[in-house]
Amino acid sequence: MRRRSLSFASQYPGPPYDGRTSSAADLLPVRGSSLGPSGTYATQPREDRTRTLTLETGPTLVTRPKLEGCRWRVGADATLLAGPISLKTEYGHLHAERHASAPVPGTVRALAGGLFEGSDSGVAPLETDALYVSATWCITGEPKTDKGVVPARPFRPLSADNGPGAWELAARFGVLRIDSRDEWESGEEMLKSVSAREVTLGVNWYFSSSTRLSLNATRYDIHRDSDSGAYELLARLMLFF
Repeated sequence: MRRRSLSFASQYPGPPYDGRTSSAADLLPVRGSSLGPSGTYATQPREDRTRTLTLETGPTLVTRPKLEGCRWRVGADATLLAGPISLKTEYGHLHAERHASAPVPGTVRALAGGLFEGSDSGVAPLETDALYVSATWCITGEPKTDKGVVPARPFRPLSADNGPGAWELAARFGVLRIDSRDEWESGEEMLKSVSAREVTLGVNWYFSSSTRLSLNATRYDIHRDSDSGAYELLARLMLFF
Protein backbone atom coordinates (compact mmCIF):
# COMPACT_ATOMS: atom_id res chain seq x y z
CA MET A 1 0.00 0.00 0.00
CA ARG A 2 1.32 3.44 -0.92
CA ARG A 3 0.96 6.27 1.56
CA ARG A 4 -1.71 8.80 0.61
CA SER A 5 -2.52 11.81 2.70
CA LEU A 6 -4.73 14.88 2.84
CA SER A 7 -4.57 17.63 5.44
CA PHE A 8 -6.07 20.99 6.27
CA ALA A 9 -5.42 23.67 8.85
CA SER A 10 -6.80 27.16 9.35
CA GLN A 11 -6.53 29.99 11.84
CA TYR A 12 -9.29 32.50 12.53
CA PRO A 13 -8.03 35.60 14.37
CA GLY A 14 -10.41 37.31 16.77
CA PRO A 15 -11.12 41.04 16.63
CA PRO A 16 -8.11 43.18 17.66
CA TYR A 17 -8.23 45.36 20.72
CA ASP A 18 -9.69 48.70 19.57
CA GLY A 19 -8.39 50.86 22.38
CA ARG A 20 -11.78 51.75 23.85
CA THR A 21 -11.62 52.26 27.58
CA SER A 22 -13.73 50.61 30.23
CA SER A 23 -12.98 49.22 33.63
CA ALA A 24 -12.69 45.71 32.18
CA ALA A 25 -10.63 46.80 29.17
CA ASP A 26 -8.25 48.82 31.34
CA LEU A 27 -7.68 45.82 33.55
CA LEU A 28 -7.31 43.11 30.86
CA PRO A 29 -7.30 44.52 27.31
CA VAL A 30 -7.77 41.65 24.87
CA ARG A 31 -4.81 42.03 22.55
CA GLY A 32 -5.29 38.89 20.53
CA SER A 33 -7.39 35.76 20.12
CA SER A 34 -7.62 32.94 17.60
CA LEU A 35 -9.42 29.70 16.80
CA GLY A 36 -7.82 27.09 14.56
CA PRO A 37 -9.48 23.86 13.38
CA SER A 38 -7.29 21.26 11.67
CA GLY A 39 -7.40 17.71 10.36
CA THR A 40 -5.56 15.04 8.39
CA TYR A 41 -6.47 11.86 6.52
CA ALA A 42 -3.93 9.27 5.37
CA THR A 43 -3.54 5.65 4.33
CA GLN A 44 -0.83 4.07 6.46
CA PRO A 45 1.43 1.35 4.98
CA ARG A 46 1.94 -1.65 7.22
CA GLU A 47 4.36 -0.81 10.02
CA ASP A 48 7.18 -3.30 10.50
CA ARG A 49 7.50 -2.75 14.25
CA THR A 50 5.62 -1.59 17.30
CA ARG A 51 6.26 1.91 18.66
CA THR A 52 6.73 2.94 22.27
CA LEU A 53 5.27 6.23 23.50
CA THR A 54 7.41 7.78 26.23
CA LEU A 55 7.27 10.87 28.40
CA GLU A 56 9.76 13.61 27.64
CA THR A 57 12.36 12.50 30.16
CA GLY A 58 12.05 8.76 29.65
CA PRO A 59 9.23 6.89 31.49
CA THR A 60 7.22 4.64 29.14
CA LEU A 61 3.53 5.41 28.71
CA VAL A 62 2.49 2.55 26.41
CA THR A 63 3.65 0.36 23.56
CA ARG A 64 1.01 0.72 20.86
CA PRO A 65 0.27 -1.97 18.24
CA LYS A 66 1.36 -1.84 14.62
CA LEU A 67 -0.85 0.24 12.37
CA GLU A 68 -2.01 -0.26 8.79
CA GLY A 69 -4.72 1.32 6.70
CA CYS A 70 -6.82 4.41 7.25
CA ARG A 71 -5.79 7.05 9.76
CA TRP A 72 -7.58 10.36 10.36
CA ARG A 73 -7.29 13.16 12.87
CA VAL A 74 -9.45 16.17 13.72
CA GLY A 75 -8.71 18.88 16.23
CA ALA A 76 -8.88 22.53 17.16
CA ASP A 77 -6.96 25.04 19.23
CA ALA A 78 -7.89 28.40 20.75
CA THR A 79 -5.77 31.23 22.18
CA LEU A 80 -6.60 34.36 24.17
CA LEU A 81 -4.09 37.09 25.00
CA ALA A 82 -5.30 39.66 27.55
CA GLY A 83 -2.76 42.05 29.01
CA PRO A 84 -0.19 40.06 31.03
CA ILE A 85 -2.37 36.91 30.90
CA SER A 86 -2.62 34.23 28.22
CA LEU A 87 -4.90 31.21 27.89
CA LYS A 88 -4.54 28.40 25.38
CA THR A 89 -6.33 25.09 24.82
CA GLU A 90 -6.08 22.37 22.20
CA TYR A 91 -8.05 19.15 21.55
CA GLY A 92 -7.39 16.36 19.09
CA HIS A 93 -8.94 12.99 18.19
CA LEU A 94 -7.02 10.34 16.24
CA HIS A 95 -8.54 7.23 14.61
CA ALA A 96 -5.97 4.67 13.44
CA GLU A 97 -6.65 1.27 11.85
CA ARG A 98 -4.62 -1.74 12.96
CA HIS A 99 -3.28 -4.61 10.83
CA ALA A 100 -6.32 -6.86 10.75
CA SER A 101 -8.77 -3.97 10.36
CA ALA A 102 -7.19 -2.25 7.36
CA PRO A 103 -9.88 -0.92 4.99
CA VAL A 104 -9.93 -1.06 1.24
CA PRO A 105 -8.29 2.23 0.14
CA GLY A 106 -10.93 4.77 -0.73
CA THR A 107 -13.74 2.93 1.10
CA VAL A 108 -15.75 5.21 3.33
CA ARG A 109 -18.05 3.63 5.90
CA ALA A 110 -20.99 5.30 7.61
CA LEU A 111 -19.97 8.65 9.03
CA ALA A 112 -21.89 8.09 12.26
CA GLY A 113 -20.28 5.60 14.59
CA GLY A 114 -16.91 5.42 12.84
CA LEU A 115 -15.67 7.75 10.13
CA PHE A 116 -13.69 5.80 7.50
CA GLU A 117 -14.29 2.62 9.52
CA GLY A 118 -12.47 -0.49 8.38
CA SER A 119 -13.88 -3.90 7.54
CA ASP A 120 -16.74 -5.40 9.55
CA SER A 121 -14.43 -8.09 10.94
CA GLY A 122 -10.91 -8.00 12.29
CA VAL A 123 -9.17 -6.04 15.00
CA ALA A 124 -10.79 -2.82 16.18
CA PRO A 125 -8.93 0.45 15.51
CA LEU A 126 -7.24 2.64 18.09
CA GLU A 127 -9.09 5.76 19.20
CA THR A 128 -6.98 8.46 20.84
CA ASP A 129 -8.18 11.66 22.53
CA ALA A 130 -5.91 14.40 23.88
CA LEU A 131 -6.66 17.74 25.51
CA TYR A 132 -4.61 20.38 27.26
CA VAL A 133 -5.29 23.79 28.82
CA SER A 134 -2.50 26.21 29.73
CA ALA A 135 -2.33 29.66 31.31
CA THR A 136 0.44 32.19 31.93
CA TRP A 137 0.62 35.41 33.97
CA CYS A 138 3.45 37.92 33.63
CA ILE A 139 3.80 39.14 37.23
CA THR A 140 6.05 42.06 36.22
CA GLY A 141 3.17 43.47 34.17
CA GLU A 142 4.38 43.25 30.57
CA PRO A 143 1.72 42.26 28.01
CA LYS A 144 1.86 38.76 26.54
CA THR A 145 2.01 38.51 22.74
CA ASP A 146 2.01 35.59 20.33
CA LYS A 147 5.82 35.95 20.23
CA GLY A 148 6.29 35.92 23.99
CA VAL A 149 7.12 38.76 26.38
CA VAL A 150 9.30 41.82 25.84
CA PRO A 151 10.77 42.93 29.21
CA ALA A 152 10.24 46.58 30.08
CA ARG A 153 13.64 46.50 31.82
CA PRO A 154 15.84 43.74 30.32
CA PHE A 155 18.32 41.87 32.50
CA ARG A 156 21.71 43.35 31.59
CA PRO A 157 24.06 42.75 34.53
CA LEU A 158 26.99 44.54 32.87
CA SER A 159 24.96 47.61 31.91
CA ALA A 160 24.10 50.72 33.90
CA ASP A 161 20.39 50.31 33.03
CA ASN A 162 20.22 46.73 34.30
CA GLY A 163 16.71 45.54 35.19
CA PRO A 164 14.99 42.40 36.51
CA GLY A 165 13.78 41.21 33.10
CA ALA A 166 10.24 39.87 32.89
CA TRP A 167 8.95 37.09 35.16
CA GLU A 168 6.05 34.85 34.21
CA LEU A 169 4.16 32.11 36.06
CA ALA A 170 2.74 29.22 34.03
CA ALA A 171 0.39 26.27 34.60
CA ARG A 172 -0.79 23.47 32.34
CA PHE A 173 -3.23 20.55 32.62
CA GLY A 174 -3.37 17.79 30.02
CA VAL A 175 -5.10 14.43 29.52
CA LEU A 176 -4.54 11.62 27.01
CA ARG A 177 -6.60 8.46 26.45
CA ILE A 178 -6.01 5.57 24.02
CA ASP A 179 -8.81 3.01 23.59
CA SER A 180 -9.64 0.00 21.45
CA ARG A 181 -12.46 -2.52 21.59
CA ASP A 182 -9.82 -5.25 21.10
CA GLU A 183 -6.83 -5.53 23.41
CA TRP A 184 -3.21 -5.21 22.36
CA GLU A 185 0.11 -6.25 23.87
CA SER A 186 2.13 -3.57 25.66
CA GLY A 187 5.20 -5.06 27.26
CA GLU A 188 3.92 -7.78 29.57
CA GLU A 189 0.37 -6.37 29.70
CA MET A 190 -2.67 -6.87 27.49
CA LEU A 191 -4.51 -3.56 27.27
CA LYS A 192 -7.79 -2.21 25.95
CA SER A 193 -7.28 1.26 27.35
CA VAL A 194 -4.55 3.49 28.73
CA SER A 195 -4.79 7.06 29.95
CA ALA A 196 -2.46 9.68 31.36
CA ARG A 197 -2.87 13.00 33.12
CA GLU A 198 -0.24 15.68 33.62
CA VAL A 199 -0.15 18.79 35.76
CA THR A 200 2.69 21.28 35.23
CA LEU A 201 3.67 24.37 37.19
CA GLY A 202 6.47 26.57 35.91
CA VAL A 203 8.21 29.91 35.88
CA ASN A 204 9.70 31.73 32.90
CA TRP A 205 12.40 34.38 33.18
CA TYR A 206 12.80 36.56 30.09
CA PHE A 207 16.27 38.11 30.19
CA SER A 208 15.37 39.98 27.01
CA SER A 209 13.01 39.59 24.06
CA SER A 210 15.37 36.95 22.62
CA THR A 211 16.38 34.92 25.72
CA ARG A 212 14.22 32.93 28.13
CA LEU A 213 15.01 30.55 30.99
CA SER A 214 12.19 28.13 31.92
CA LEU A 215 11.84 25.83 34.90
CA ASN A 216 8.91 23.36 34.96
CA ALA A 217 7.80 20.76 37.52
CA THR A 218 5.37 18.11 36.25
CA ARG A 219 3.40 15.28 37.84
CA TYR A 220 2.23 12.43 35.56
CA ASP A 221 -0.46 9.90 36.52
CA ILE A 222 -0.67 6.87 34.22
CA HIS A 223 -3.67 4.52 34.34
CA ARG A 224 -3.64 1.07 32.71
CA ASP A 225 -3.95 -2.41 34.26
CA SER A 226 -1.64 -1.16 37.02
CA ASP A 227 -1.50 2.54 37.87
CA SER A 228 1.77 4.41 38.13
CA GLY A 229 3.09 7.94 38.37
CA ALA A 230 6.19 9.98 37.65
CA TYR A 231 7.65 13.37 38.46
CA GLU A 232 9.63 15.50 36.06
CA LEU A 233 11.76 18.58 36.67
CA LEU A 234 12.85 20.27 33.45
CA ALA A 235 14.94 23.40 32.78
CA ARG A 236 15.34 25.02 29.36
CA LEU A 237 17.35 27.98 28.08
CA MET A 238 15.80 29.24 24.85
CA LEU A 239 17.21 31.71 22.31
CA PHE A 240 14.91 33.39 19.78
CA PHE A 241 16.16 34.64 16.42
